[in-house]
Amino acid sequence: LFLLFYETNLTAHLKKKCQCRPEDCIDLLDESGTLMNLSEVESPASELASKYLQERQCYILIRVIRGEGSESTYYESLLENLGKHHPELAGESWAPSTSNHHRETNDIDV
Repeated sequence: LFLLFYETNLTAHLKKKCQCRPEDCIDLLDESGTLMNLSEVESPASELASKYLQERQCYILIRVIRGEGSESTYYESLLENLGKHHPELAGESWAPSTSNHHRETNDIDV
């Protein structure tokens, strides 16, 4: 993962590499289940991805599906065979833990 990308370029690159639609909201989840919250960065064009992600760490690409109104937000793993690689995160209904600090981790070669 080349960490000199600005966040918007990083997410655009991930979407293209993983064949997501441009309008999809994606994020990364570390192996402990912590959401990186890339979509909530206040000024993404001025921040380096290395502020949020560590080199040589593993992350799981997820699609964020925000419910309307009082509906919950759902997270869908875009990693094939999530249960094989990360059984603790597999299942029909999981919600990543969130963190006020940004941690570092990638099951994606970019």
